[in-house]
Amino acid sequence: MALDRMLVPPLYQVKPGVDVPIELSGATGETAYLNIDLKVNPPGAGKPALPVTAVFAPNPALLTGEVNVLLWFHGDKSYWQNGQKAASFSGQSIQHYLNGLPMCDLREFIQKTNKNFLLVAPTLSDRAGGGDGLPAGVLWDQADARAYLQQALNGANKHLGVKGTKLGNIVLAAHSGGGHIQAHMAGTFAADPFHRMNEVWCFDSTYWGDARLQKWAERPHSGAKLFVYATGGSTAVAARSLRRFSRPPTPPPPPWGKTNVRDVIEKPGAGVSMAVLRKRSESSFATVMRSMTDIDVLIENDPENKTNPAWTAYGGSAGGHYECIPKYLPQLVERSRNL
Repeated sequence: MALDRMLVPPLYQVKPGVDVPIELSGATGETAYLNIDLKVNPPGAGKPALPVTAVFAPNPALLTGEVNVLLWFHGDKSYWQNGQKAASFSGQSIQHYLNGLPMCDLREFIQKTNKNFLLVAPTLSDRAGGGDGLPAGVLWDQADARAYLQQALNGANKHLGVKGTKLGNIVLAAHSGGGHIQAHMAGTFAADPFHRMNEVWCFDSTYWGDARLQKWAERPHSGAKLFVYATGGSTAVAARSLRRFSRPPTPPPPPWGKTNVRDVIEKPGAGVSMAVLRKRSESSFATVMRSMTDIDVLIENDPENKTNPAWTAYGGSAGGHYECIPKYLPQLVERSRNL
C-alpha cells in the first residue's frame, strides 16, 4: 500500500503507550522519532529494520513556510574507526545511530553552523547497500518518497512545533551503503519536490558508479553542488570519473570545417544531416548544464590532490570511512546555498 502524504505520523513507541521522548540538543535543537513504515526488507540474514525516522531541527520554532530538507541515508550497520571495525549496530534504529556512534551525531555537526532546516533520516536495513531496492523499501519509488518527505514535515509540524507549509529545497546526502538509494534517487527522481533536489553529497558512498550522478549533474538546478569523498577502492573509481566529468571537454570543431552552419545546412549536397547538428547542440547544452554544477571530488591518497583546489578548500584528508562525516558535514552545511 502506497504512503499517504496527508498522514501525520505518530511518535515511535518503545512499547505500547510509551512514546520515544523528544530529544533536546544545544540551546534550541529538537529531535522527534516518527513511526513511518517504509517496508524495509532485510537482504540476506539481516535483522528487520525498525520503522523509525528521525526529524531534527536546530531551531524548530523558526522554521516556517517552505522548509528546506537535508535527507540523510546511513550505511551498512558496521561502525569503523581508525580503519578497524569497532562495533556492529545490527537491528538498531536511527536513534542509536545518532546517539550511540560518536562520528554519526549529525546534529552536533549541524549545530556548529548557523543554518536552520529539517534533517530527515530514515532507518534502513542492516545492509543499506543490498540489492533490488529492498534496504530502502518504498523510498525506491518516487511517489512514495515524495509522500515520505511530506509525512516527515507533517510530523515535524505536530511534534516539534515547526510551522512548515511546503517542502523547499532538498539536499541528498548519504554515507557508505546509503549511496545505493542515493544514486537511484538522484538519477531517476525529477518530479516535485525532487526538481528542487539541488545538492548531492557523497560520503564514501559511490559504490554504484558515477552514471546516475552524472545524469543528475546535467540537469538544471539552482545553486547546484555535487560533493564526492572517497577513501579509495571502488568508490575512488567512480570519484575519478566524476572528477574527469567535471572538467569541460574541448568544444567540437565546426562541421566539415565550415564556420557558417546555416550555409552548410542550406547548401545542396553538403552532407551534414540535422541529426548530426542536433547531437552537437545537445552535447553543448549538456556541457553548459554540467558547468552550472559545482563539483568537488576528494580522494584519499590520490596523486592529483596536490593540484586539487577542493583538497585545500576542505582542509585535506578526512582519514577514514566514518571520519569524513564530522570532517566535511559542517563545512558542507555552512557552504550550502540550499539550506
